[in-house]
Amino acid sequence: MKKKLKFCFALGCLCATVISGCGTKNTETIQAQPAEGQEAAAPVNTQTDASELTPEDTTLAKHPVLGQADSEGSDEFQYLSRIFLEYEDTPDSVPVYVPGTEVYNDNYYGIAHGFSYGIDYRVELNPILQFDQEDYSLLENLTYYLKQYESNTSLIDFKIGEVKSLDETTAYGTTEYLTSYEYNDRTFYAAFFSTYLVKELDEDTTILVYMQVDTEEVTDETDAVIDELESYYQFEMNWDAEKAAAKIAAFSK
Repeated sequence: MKKKLKFCFALGCLCATVISGCGTKNTETIQAQPAEGQEAAAPVNTQTDASELTPEDTTLAKHPVLGQADSEGSDEFQYLSRIFLEYEDTPDSVPVYVPGTEVYNDNYYGIAHGFSYGIDYRVELNPILQFDQEDYSLLENLTYYLKQYESNTSLIDFKIGEVKSLDETTAYGTTEYLTSYEYNDRTFYAAFFSTYLVKELDEDTTILVYMQVDTEEVTDETDAVIDELESYYQFEMNWDAEKAAAKIAAFSK
């Protein structure tokens, strides 16, 4: 019954808005702290081509990766903070890294969400993507989940992009769309590029990851944050600033 109730809650949020932020229960704001023995570092540009790394410069290789235990001495990310997902009635928790330090963690539904550096995000423990999802593959469940957005009439030029299996335990998908708003009798448009990941960590634990870039809120650090997210989650973020500008220009004529 709890799974069915959780699915109804998730579907309600989905139909209300693509951007997370729907009401949650027993939600607390967590101010993430730097790792023990470290001072909070000022953000720096961490964009590094892995092909350029030398044996003496293996920062990216030392970063934690989703589903792998943090190795002793792992370098901390500059822009991501570690938080723990858990249910209110279970003792187990799962560490994940998310952008920024202002994190809203709902331990009843096992959801953490927030907005930092122009990126809206939600990470969910053991999500319900559709009824009877155990009868389908991860890829089929994610495909079904993304298609639910097609019924949201507030989204303009909504498109589901690449949806594929990255490996036997990981499904990946992307979407993009525009929204509009009125100001001083003029219509303005904003573009949103989203990335989804569903990953089985073990037979009892699955993670849903949602990352969305908002063109109107990107900062000078956004690209560096995306680099760290791609390093940790081992996926390619759906973000193209030139494509976003072109889509907005096409609808603004």
